[in-house]
Amino acid sequence: MIKKLRINYNKLLIRKKDMANSEKHKVIDECIELVGARWNELCFKHDGCRVLQALLKYGNRPQRSLVTDKIKDNFSQLMTSKYSHHLASKAYLFAPE
Repeated sequence: MIKKLRINYNKLLIRKKDMANSEKHKVIDECIELVGARWNELCFKHDGCRVLQALLKYGNRPQRSLVTDKIKDNFSQLMTSKYSHHLASKAYLFAPE
């Protein structure tokens, strides 16, 4: 799972002009399906945090709200964790209302 998520993460970071937002949203949907119910597991890992930050940054409004809803239960732990504090700040920055 983490290998496929890292491949999708690299696809999102590509700054090609040919990759439209709709293609990025498809990649994000695929990542959300891959994560399934393992949100808490990924929140506290280095690679997982990076992937979730990319989902927040490049996702559309419903995707961002889904990611935010999944991680909001652990928000206080995210803010004090070694890698996860970056995820908490991205969630605060990109979260819809």
